[in-house]
Amino acid sequence: MDFRKALRGFLHWVEDLVYPRGINCLVCGDRRRTDPATGVCPGCLKKLEAERVPAAACPRCLSFASRKGCAFCAAGGMKDVRRAFAPLYYHPASRSLVISLKFGGTDEALPLLGEWMADSLIERDFDCLLPVPLHPRRRRERGVNQAALLASEVSRRTGIPLREDLLARKKYTRPQTAVSFRKRKSNVLDAFAVPPGTDITGMKILLCDDVRTTGNTAQACAKALKKAGADDVCLLTACAVR
Repeated sequence: MDFRKALRGFLHWVEDLVYPRGINCLVCGDRRRTDPATGVCPGCLKKLEAERVPAAACPRCLSFASRKGCAFCAAGGMKDVRRAFAPLYYHPASRSLVISLKFGGTDEALPLLGEWMADSLIERDFDCLLPVPLHPRRRRERGVNQAALLASEVSRRTGIPLREDLLARKKYTRPQTAVSFRKRKSNVLDAFAVPPGTDITGMKILLCDDVRTTGNTAQACAKALKKAGADDVCLLTACAVR
């Protein structure tokens, strides 16, 4: 038994030597990565391309609008967010990239997501790029704010100034993914505020996050920013749920 265990360990060592774990496809895990700039294999890159948000999507929530208009936005949706941008819909392939960034302890997905997010911005006339803030306790638990990582990468590619001091999360809330859809609005109600003494009067702000699901987090942030004097708030995410 010890010999078999040692043999398996040796074979894993040889495999890691030939195919280092750092080059595994970030979507499927297969060791076929051919382009270090993307971090995904050709097959998964095709899947991601198939999940692109089309130009015909609703400009505010990115869903497919019907002839009668977008029901989500007509019902109030993200009423304080003027426009939303995202390169991808949230499906298994794009979800894997976000998960690797959020919980995987690796930033290998940043170049691809940052490039595609920057390319999705058909407007760039913003005063700053503002990542959705984490509560300090959540930041300590997670070790990283994925929204800040994405915002920093997009800022580097677009030249839009990065600001992380304009908005704070004043309430520790449950993760939105752990809350039912009907309770997500109340979960983030009054959770954000502009720090005292911070002047954002007349600013055009581009919020940045990883995924837009119900839009309640973005709306809560935008509401706080508009209340404090921001003139315009838009949203940029890596993915959007239809």
